[in-house]
Amino acid sequence: MAIRRSGILCALSFITVLSGAAFAALDAGTWHPVGGIGDGCSGTVWAETAAPNGDLYVGGAFRACGDVAADTIARWDGSQWSALGAGTDGTVFAIAVAGSDVYVAGIFSHAGDVAANNIARWDGNAWHALGAGISATPNGFATGEALAILGTDVYVGGVFDLAGATAASSVARWDSVAQTWSALGSGLSATGSTVNVNALTVFNGALIAGGIFDHAGGNAALNLASWNGSSWAVFDNGVSGNVNALAVSGATLYVAGNFSHAGAVSATRIAAWTAATGWSALGSGIGGNGITQDILAMAPGSDGLYVGGQFTLAGGVAQNHIARWDGSNWMGVGGGVAALQSSRVVRALAAAHGKIYAGGAFNTAGTTNAHFIAAWDGATWAALDATAGSNGIASAVYSLTTYGTATCAGSFWPAAYGQGMLVCAASGGAWSPPGGMPFYSYDGIEALASANGRLYIGYYTPNGTCCLSYWNGSAYSGVGPSGVPGMDSDVLAVLPVPGGGVYAAGDFASVGGQFTSGIAYWDGSAWQALGSGLPTDVYALALYGGKLYAGGTFVIGSGVDASSLAVWDGTTWSPFGAVDAPVYALLAQGSRLFVGGSFAHAGAVPANGIADWDGTTWHALTSAGGNGVSYNGSTGTVLTMLGMGGRVYLGGQFDNAGTVAVGNVARWDGAAFAALGANAANGIEVNGSVKALVANGADLFVGGQFGAANGQVSADIARYTPDLIFANSLE
Repeated sequence: MAIRRSGILCALSFITVLSGAAFAALDAGTWHPVGGIGDGCSGTVWAETAAPNGDLYVGGAFRACGDVAADTIARWDGSQWSALGAGTDGTVFAIAVAGSDVYVAGIFSHAGDVAANNIARWDGNAWHALGAGISATPNGFATGEALAILGTDVYVGGVFDLAGATAASSVARWDSVAQTWSALGSGLSATGSTVNVNALTVFNGALIAGGIFDHAGGNAALNLASWNGSSWAVFDNGVSGNVNALAVSGATLYVAGNFSHAGAVSATRIAAWTAATGWSALGSGIGGNGITQDILAMAPGSDGLYVGGQFTLAGGVAQNHIARWDGSNWMGVGGGVAALQSSRVVRALAAAHGKIYAGGAFNTAGTTNAHFIAAWDGATWAALDATAGSNGIASAVYSLTTYGTATCAGSFWPAAYGQGMLVCAASGGAWSPPGGMPFYSYDGIEALASANGRLYIGYYTPNGTCCLSYWNGSAYSGVGPSGVPGMDSDVLAVLPVPGGGVYAAGDFASVGGQFTSGIAYWDGSAWQALGSGLPTDVYALALYGGKLYAGGTFVIGSGVDASSLAVWDGTTWSPFGAVDAPVYALLAQGSRLFVGGSFAHAGAVPANGIADWDGTTWHALTSAGGNGVSYNGSTGTVLTMLGMGGRVYLGGQFDNAGTVAVGNVARWDGAAFAALGANAANGIEVNGSVKALVANGADLFVGGQFGAANGQVSADIARYTPDLIFANSLE
C-alpha cells in the first residue's frame, strides 16, 4: 500500500505542476497532410533553366511540386521532383547554374535560414548569401529579374541601385572567387522612368542586357546593350520597345519582347541578329498591331526556336501562348496552353531531357491537365506527375467554409482544369466544384460563408456582375436585384445574419450605382448603404455587443483616435480602439472581441498582432512573458481566426506566439498560447502563410500558401484534429 500511495502522491504532484501552458503543450493534436500536386506545381512558374547534367531547375511562386514540398525552387530530374533545402521566402524570377552551384534571384529576404537579399546560391547541400545581395535605397523596391554566368562571375539584372554596398544601376557583377560585388561602369539608365533589366545572356564572349532603358554607361542604348568587361556599347542600334527575353543558338542572338523594330528592320516583337547579316525579322512575328502580346520567354530546341508569352497570334495564325519558329515559318505547339489570366501565360521555357518545358500560369497544355508546368516532346504534351494520392490544391487558398458536410475552399487560381476557383470535398474525398459546376473569378475568391442553405462567395470579376454570389445546392446566383450583385470591385469579407440578410465588405465604392464605400447590407430585396461607409479595403466583419465591427487597411478618425477598426451603431461609423496598423481578422467569442492584424498596439496596450476587447478594456494575449505573435523577431501578422472548442485558433505569418515556437498557426486557451503539434516541424512550414481556418466536425482545416504541414507535403491545405485531452486543463 505504501508503494501504491507513493505513486498516487507522485502523480498528484505531477498534475499540480502541469497546469495552464504545460497542459496546452501536451494537448498536441494530430496533423493530416493531404499530399502534393498530381500534375505539376502549386503556383506560378517564373523561371526555368537546364543544368549541364540535364536536370531542370524551376523557380516561381509555388510551395510544392508533385509530391515534394518545395518553396519557390525545385529540381526535376526527368522522373521525380526534389527540393533545394527550404527554398526562399519570396518569389524566384531567375535561375543560373554553374557546376554544382545553383544561383537564384527574385524578391526574397531569406534562402533557407540564411538572410539573403534577393539573390542566393545553393551548393547542393546548403544556401549561401552573396554578400549583402541586391537592394534599393532608401528602403525601396528591389528585385532580381535575370542572371547570367561568364567564367567565375555571376551577373544579375533587375530593379536595384545597390549590390552589396556598391552603387549599381540595375545590373551588377558578383566575383564568386573574391566574393565581392562590383558595378558595370555607370550601369543602365532610363530617362523619366525606372530601369528594368529583364534579360541577360552571354553572346560572343560579351554580356548582353535587355530590358527597359535608353542609356548604357552614359551612351544612348535603346533597350539592348553589351558589356565587354570594361565598357558598355549599344547593340546595333537596339530595339524600339521593351526586351523581355534573350536566347542564343550557335552564332545567332534572338531578342524578344514588345517592339516593332530591331535597328532599322521592321520586326514584330522578335528579331534575330548574326554578325554576318545583322538584324532580321522572323516572318511576320508575334501578335497583331496595337495588341499587347508580349513574348516573355524563349528556348532553342532541336527543331527550332520556341517562344512563349501572352500572345494569341504567331505569323498571323492563332496560337495559344506558345509557338515554334522552324527557321522559315511559325508553327503551333500541340494546341498551346490554356490561360489562367489574360497576361503572362507562358513565363518560362527551357530545353532539357530532350523536351521543351513550358512554365507559367496555365492548367492545361493541349488537352493534358498540367498545373503551371508541362513538357513537350515534339508530338505531345505531358504533365510532370506526382505519385498517386496527391490531394493538395494547386493554388493559394484564400478562404474556407463548410457547406453541409463538405469543406469548401476558395482559391486564387482554378484548383484543377474545369473546376474553377471554388472546390469542395467531403472528408477524405477529392476536390471538385459544387454540383460539378465551376465558378471563376478574376482575382480569386477572397471570402466564403455558409448560412440558410446558401454558400456565399465573395470575389472580383470585371464583367459587370461583380462581386457576391451564392450556390443554393443546384445553381449559382448573384446577390442583388435580378441576381446581379452590382459591386464595382472586390468583396473581401462576407457576414450572413439571421433572417437571410448579409453584409458584404471589400474595396468597392458602389453597389448597383449606389454609393456604399467599402461596405453594404443586403436585406433580401435591396442593397443598403451603411451611412457614408468606410475607406477602401475592409477585410473583416463581426457582430459583437449588438454592433457591427469592421477592420481593414483603412484609417478612420484622426490623432490618437485614428484606427483600422471601426464600429457601426446603426447610424454612424466611429473609429474604435486606436488600433495602429491594419486589421485582417475579427472574432466574437463569448464576452470577448478578438482582433488580429499586423498592429503593435490596441489603444495604449502593446499588443503584437492580436488583442481582445472585453467590452471595457483592451488586453494583450501574453504567454510565458511573450506578447502576441512575432515573425523573424518583429511583429507578426494574424490573417484569420476561428473559435473552436472554447479556444481561439489563429493563422497568419508568425513563428512565435508568446514565447512558443509555432508554424504560422497557433491556439489560445484563454491563458496561454500553444503550438499545433508536438515536434519541431509543428504547424505550417516556415516560409508559408495561413490565410483561412474553418472547423468541420472535430477537425480544423487550414488553408493558405504553403507546401508542408507538420513536416509532410500538404499543398495549400491541411487538416488538423485537436485531441482535447487537456481542453479543460484536467479531465
